[in-house]
Amino acid sequence: MKIRQTTIISHPLDTDKTHIKSETFFDNLGNKIEYKEFKSGKISAWEKYNYDSDNRIIELIKYSGDSYKIEDYKPCVTKYQYENACKLVADEKWVKEINTEGMTILSAFHLNGTVKYKKYINAQGYCFEENHFAKSSLTKRILSDDVGNILEERNFRSDGLALNYTINTYNAKKQLCRRQCTSRTGNLSENRILKYNSDGLLVEDIDHALDPDNAFADIIDSSNGYNRKYVYNSDKLIETENLYLCGELIMVYRYSYLYW
Repeated sequence: MKIRQTTIISHPLDTDKTHIKSETFFDNLGNKIEYKEFKSGKISAWEKYNYDSDNRIIELIKYSGDSYKIEDYKPCVTKYQYENACKLVADEKWVKEINTEGMTILSAFHLNGTVKYKKYINAQGYCFEENHFAKSSLTKRILSDDVGNILEERNFRSDGLALNYTINTYNAKKQLCRRQCTSRTGNLSENRILKYNSDGLLVEDIDHALDPDNAFADIIDSSNGYNRKYVYNSDKLIETENLYLCGELIMVYRYSYLYW
């Protein structure tokens, strides 16, 4: 089974109108080659992807504008280079160190020579720690497990003051089952619980709004939050996504696919 195109259509329950939300196109190897997101009939996001002979992305082109035709958009191009399992961005200066245990340290630098970020990569090629800097001060730290799943992400002010942070929890299959985001004031701004079926497919995504920092806290019961439920077709692809607020169904997203 190979997918050529995926289209998502949103259907607000208080109107008979339906809207195309996004379209995704794939090549015959299954690589995503184009993505379009729509708003008010116009393209709000437009991306194109190019790959090398190993199916690794080598170029990402993002178009920005407010039109219906690609000729009216301005492109922004990001190019990628690769060395073994480590992805390198072409326009950055890198220093690579490898210790006796096989761990790799990749350091990227700003044009003025100061450190931009450091990545610590285990012998299997997964990054388990990543530190970002601005003017030599630590601004972000990301810690991951042995297969690259993010466990913790913390942000810091330039003077070292701790800001918001995120804690992720995974199940035995390494699937995200809980995400807790804490604001600078120490309150939970996001408290998501994700549930999966026996096939490992996400069937429910719940966010319990616990404090005023949550975007929905002023309009929903904190015991409910928002709730997304997913229904799959026989190919285990999403067929319907239902969005609930306060236990009430307010939006339906329908997914359609074209196959080779």
